[in-house]
Amino acid sequence: MLNNFFQNKNSYFTLLAGLILPSLLLPIKYSSIVLILLVLITFFNLKKKNYIRGTLKTLMIPFILYYISIVICFIVDIDYGILNFDFLLRNLVVLIVPFYVFTSNFSRQEINTILKTSTFLISIFGLILILFWSFGYLNYFNKQEFTRNEWIKSDIKQLSGNNDSIFKFQISDNMSFRRIGSLPSLEEEDSIVRELTVRVSDYKHEIWVYFRNFNNSQSQGAWFNLKTGEIGKVQKGVTVESFKLKNGFFKFVLKDKPDKNLTREWFHFSIVDNNGGNKWKYKELENRGYVELLNPKFYSSSGEDFLKKKPITNYKITKFSFIENYAHGTYIGLVFTFSLLFLIFRKMFNKWVRLIFILLNVFVILGLASKAVMLCWIILLPIFSFRVLLRYKWLSLSIVIVISLYLFNTKNYMIARFTDMYQTLLINDQQNLGDLENLSTSQRLDIYKEYLILVKQKWLNGYGNINGKAEVKTLFNHDFNAHNQFIQSFFNSGVLGFTLFIFFCLSPVLLIKENSKCKDELSLFLIMILFNFLFESLLYRQWGLILVSFSYALYFQIYKSKFRWYL
Repeated sequence: MLNNFFQNKNSYFTLLAGLILPSLLLPIKYSSIVLILLVLITFFNLKKKNYIRGTLKTLMIPFILYYISIVICFIVDIDYGILNFDFLLRNLVVLIVPFYVFTSNFSRQEINTILKTSTFLISIFGLILILFWSFGYLNYFNKQEFTRNEWIKSDIKQLSGNNDSIFKFQISDNMSFRRIGSLPSLEEEDSIVRELTVRVSDYKHEIWVYFRNFNNSQSQGAWFNLKTGEIGKVQKGVTVESFKLKNGFFKFVLKDKPDKNLTREWFHFSIVDNNGGNKWKYKELENRGYVELLNPKFYSSSGEDFLKKKPITNYKITKFSFIENYAHGTYIGLVFTFSLLFLIFRKMFNKWVRLIFILLNVFVILGLASKAVMLCWIILLPIFSFRVLLRYKWLSLSIVIVISLYLFNTKNYMIARFTDMYQTLLINDQQNLGDLENLSTSQRLDIYKEYLILVKQKWLNGYGNINGKAEVKTLFNHDFNAHNQFIQSFFNSGVLGFTLFIFFCLSPVLLIKENSKCKDELSLFLIMILFNFLFESLLYRQWGLILVSFSYALYFQIYKSKFRWYL
């Protein structure tokens, strides 16, 4: 078996390299396993000296210089009395991945195999993702309304099944439900109506429901007795009704007028033990009964149903699947972008397989709706390869058809993301922003300003990693990273670390002779990475470290003969 390994080691090494990017689509433990294998094989390569003499001390220059910027960040932390090796160890990825690529000394043919393996696996994963998304969507809307993920539930011990018509839960200490309803363009006279149908059983004490909306940091609601249907205290700004139904159920109705510019409202209720209370204070642990809920109603007086089943394209493609728990749109989008670029510009598979894979990747990228990734495609692809797209008219037409079909429903997830971004940028006055559900663009602009304020104060040395996080938390009361790799590097490592980072970014231009002759799909992808650095601190997470270091390493391996100082 060992002899077989040595005879076919190049095939195994090539296969492992082909798994690097697809592993980023799985939970992080799988990419960690791949990294461990890369380390082991790199030691094997170093021992066997499979690489060309002089390779490591030339091709590794950009990666070593970037890692020095991380060491500077580590030293800054030490200067503040903080000794933490986590950031230092995590960034070893930028050395591990290129070491593996360069010591394996892949030929162009082997690199083509790596690319073919990667694009195949990524495309198959895209197909699986679409299937999960489609079947998950169908299953999701067969559930009882209160079992769906849109409802944020606190201390709820569910006793019923997800597909039962009644949602049943045990009475406990702090029971609450809340959900956001996105508002369309409403008429001035429109009201928002909420209907809650509920029954309580096997409980002998007082029990009320505090039913409310939440506007401008103030609650607007009323209290209803779950055992008698009595209307209790009513807060300003709402009108209420109570109806007794058959089988012991009561229907409680809450109406309010939405504020101007508001884009969402809450359906929020809590089970409490007194009229006017907002928490459960009764501590008896025995003889607790249970509460049953029928599907609620949440609509405008003009008839717009906020709980209606939306088209599948209104949901991110990671919704309803296992990937939803860990997927980040930008990182996953860049992995599929990598696959799509090589599928478009290299004939890796037969015509129909290639076309199917291209359409799968396009659809997934649209469904992820990463604004930075989409802007990459809109801005950079036509500039870089307009002639190529014209040459493959059938391919271009297929892509246009898929995009058109996806965008045909103007209320899809991607358009909603860009609409929110437009409104955020259009309305600069925060008081007039309303209550946009997706404020990522507004938040990023604020975060950029905050980090730039700090960078100006300590531009020479920076703040370090752990100390920097503490500084941001203390001054701005959040723990977001800079969401911009350029600002992040300057913030962490000061002017010297930032200079080393910029050298790393531009190293394909600075270190490759006759760079104008080295334009290919990988070049475009590196440009896309730099573009995404403007909107995400890609090198802050393991996903980004692997993606960036692997892409740069492949580029240098392909054009190593044009590398300056190459021996």
